[in-house]
Amino acid sequence: MKISVIAALALVPFLARAQQPTLYTLEAKFIQMPTNGVIEISSDAASAAKDAACLGPNVTVRLGGKTVIRTKGGSVDIDATFRGLDVLSTPKVVTMAGREAMVMIGAEPPEYFVPAKDGNYRLEKADEQPGTTMRCTMQPVAGAPRQVLLDLECRVVEMEGRQDLPGVKLPVGPPIMRKREVKTKVSVQLGDWLCVGGLGQSPGAGPAHDLLVLVRVTEGEPKP
Repeated sequence: MKISVIAALALVPFLARAQQPTLYTLEAKFIQMPTNGVIEISSDAASAAKDAACLGPNVTVRLGGKTVIRTKGGSVDIDATFRGLDVLSTPKVVTMAGREAMVMIGAEPPEYFVPAKDGNYRLEKADEQPGTTMRCTMQPVAGAPRQVLLDLECRVVEMEGRQDLPGVKLPVGPPIMRKREVKTKVSVQLGDWLCVGGLGQSPGAGPAHDLLVLVRVTEGEPKP
C-alpha cells in the first residue's frame, strides 16, 4: 500500500508536465537591402515553401551577382559587409500553439497640428506608427512532430510626407501614411529558416530599398 502511494505521488509531476502546453520561440531577422535583390530556393525539399510571399528553407539572396544571404535548414549566413545590406533587428518571442505572437520595430507615432476653432492650431498624435509588424500563429502538424503550420502576416507602415496646412509653410500637417502587407500560411520544420519578401518600399518614399524578413520557430524557450 505504501508503495502504491509513492508511485501515485511520483505520477503527479509527470502528469503536470504532460499537461503543460508546448512553448515555441519565434525568431526573426528584419533586413533592409537594395531593391535589385534576387531571392531563390537553392535546393528543393518536400517541406519547401514556394508561394508568392514565402520561400524556404534553403534560400539564396543575390545582389549584383554576389550571394549576400544564404539559409540552409537552421543555419543562416549574412554578408554584413555588403553595402546597403542592414540587419535592422533580431527579436525573439516565446509563445504557445494557437496563440498569436507579435513582433514590431518602429518609431513613435508622429505628432501633427490641426486647425482649432479659435484660429490657432492643436497638437495631436497619429493613431499609427511607422514601422514593421509581424504577427504569427503556429499549430503543430498532425502526424509530423517536428513540423508546425505558420500563419504569418507582415505589415509595413511608412510616412511618405505630410498634408499641407493652410497658411503654414512648415511640414507639420497630418502625416501621409502608406501601408504594405503580405500574408502566407506554410508548414515548416522546427528550426528551419523561411524568407518572407514582397515588402518593397512604396514609390517616392526616399531611397529605394526592400525589406526582407527571415523567420524560424524552435521548440522551447530561447537559450541565454
